[in-house]
Amino acid sequence: LAAMYFAKPYLKFSRQLDRDWLRKLFHFGKYVFGTNLSTQLYKNVDKLLLGSLPGGGQAAVALYDAAVKITNFTDVPTASMANMLFPQSAKRMLEGKDAVKNLYEKAVGAILAFMVPCILGVMIFADWIIIIVAGKEYSEAANILRVTILFGLFMPYAVQFGTVLDSIGKPRVNFLYTIGSLILTALLNLFFINKYGAMGAAVGTLAAYAITFVFMQAFLKKHLDVNPLKPFVYMVHFYQKALKFGTKYAKDRANAEAI
Repeated sequence: LAAMYFAKPYLKFSRQLDRDWLRKLFHFGKYVFGTNLSTQLYKNVDKLLLGSLPGGGQAAVALYDAAVKITNFTDVPTASMANMLFPQSAKRMLEGKDAVKNLYEKAVGAILAFMVPCILGVMIFADWIIIIVAGKEYSEAANILRVTILFGLFMPYAVQFGTVLDSIGKPRVNFLYTIGSLILTALLNLFFINKYGAMGAAVGTLAAYAITFVFMQAFLKKHLDVNPLKPFVYMVHFYQKALKFGTKYAKDRANAEAI
């Protein structure tokens, strides 16, 4: 209802069905649907395998899930930025590939500006975080959390990769990459879970993220000339701007109180 209210000025209804647009939307939608479905499996395949393989079990799933639930908080800024990036990326494509490239790098940099301090904090205080959130009986999950929180370094790149591809009309490529990531995650988890249990699920998934990251960035480098290190430059710029804003606000506040 909210979407209908805001979209009403832009809607145009016709009794004639535009088959060309219907075909385009269907082919676009089938890949987006497949990508979303595969993503749900992709995010849960580690837990599914951990619960079913001899190296895992219910106790291992409980430990791993305690760490993953905390790690999932990192999805919030990534998903929020993806929702903003999609329409902007489609619009920037009209301006050329350089505009999309800059938007991607800045979006990832903005997310990393939030993620990096969180990751460092969790790495240092993982034991306390697990005890506060899950209880002392899950204290073994602290080291697992130190591994799973590193997912946050790769997720911004992966999510924005998919958003950019969908917005520039390449949902099929995004779908194929998602399927490939799902298969790779499953294979690595099969190997590591049998050897290391719950920690193996964390290591296997992290390894899959890292390998997938390389292939995704290679594709973006070829087609959009994206530099995977540039987001860290923008991340520093965001910190500098935040510091300037904070300093200016403090000075203005002090001047106002003095007056």
